Amino acid sequence: MFSNHLLSRMRSSFVRSSVTLTAKNSSASGKPDPIATYMPNSESSPENKKLEGSLQNGAERIKDKALFRPDFGQRYLEEENNVFTYNAWDNVDWPEEKEAEVMSTIERQKTAPMNSGDADILVEHPAVKWENFYTTHQNKFFMDRKWLTREFSEIFERMDCTTDRVYALDVGCGVGNTTFPLLSSGDNLFMYSCDFSASAIKMLQENPLYNSERCQAFVWDITQATDKVPECKLDFIFCIYVLSALPPEKTQTAINNLVKLLKPGGMLMLKDYGRFDLTQLRFKSNRFIRDNFYARAGLTKVQNTVDKRLTVNRAKQVKMYRRWIQCKYMKSIID
Repeated sequence: MFSNHLLSRMRSSFVRSSVTLTAKNSSASGKPDPIATYMPNSESSPENKKLEGSLQNGAERIKDKALFRPDFGQRYLEEENNVFTYNAWDNVDWPEEKEAEVMSTIERQKTAPMNSGDADILVEHPAVKWENFYTTHQNKFFMDRKWLTREFSEIFERMDCTTDRVYALDVGCGVGNTTFPLLSSGDNLFMYSCDFSASAIKMLQENPLYNSERCQAFVWDITQATDKVPECKLDFIFCIYVLSALPPEKTQTAINNLVKLLKPGGMLMLKDYGRFDLTQLRFKSNRFIRDNFYARAGLTKVQNTVDKRLTVNRAKQVKMYRRWIQCKYMKSIID
């Protein structure tokens, strides 16, 4: 995944979204940064105040809806004997013995790296491997992301409180596991859906749920510029398990390309693997490329850099330590 350093740089470009948004930053010159943290202030224009009010009201209304769970993310394991009482616990640190096991696994992976020639091909021509992936798995590998209503509720609130068209981009859309659940949630939503793989886009377009009047699907390498989406067009961008599939040196360029497409006040919804997540620790030999950068089976690359959660299989009495990055960033309303 991406590093903590890169996350810090991203935070200089966006405001971290929560139910209450309060921070405001300025550049060294004293002028607001074009892509900086922002919240309402007395100097806002009437037009900006209208948008600010909409965002504030939407955030407050979440509290009154069934999808808002005030206890979500706040289940803490205080007694080890209770570990198998629930399926998951929040903010759980590893015990010391687990830390040693993790570092041993990482060092073992380094002793059996990927062949340098294969690694170079993977980094320079990743689309070929994604084509192979979707040709093999078709639309049967990933499940629909029904948890979107819980973890990224802002888009549903926006659709509920306006009759205007809401525009969103599903980055790395695959065969539509995020696109179609979102489209089914509101008639005023228009989706742009992009993926590395032409095969994935073709399968998405052939889905009976695909409607070209409400969705435009296209091939896009987000490390390159695009003319498929006008700049400052989007209200929301969903970037779920995507940035970790990019070479670390190209991640910032990809983020910059996405930011250009957001409206002022638009939001980037980001979720990805955290460093030392179970996904990283399960990589076998000949998958290590460089620190926290791996190739999945089938040579689809995944880089890893935190939401710390302990999930348990109560039937098998198995503990699984998970780490994710989940962030919400808002583009500045002030130029």
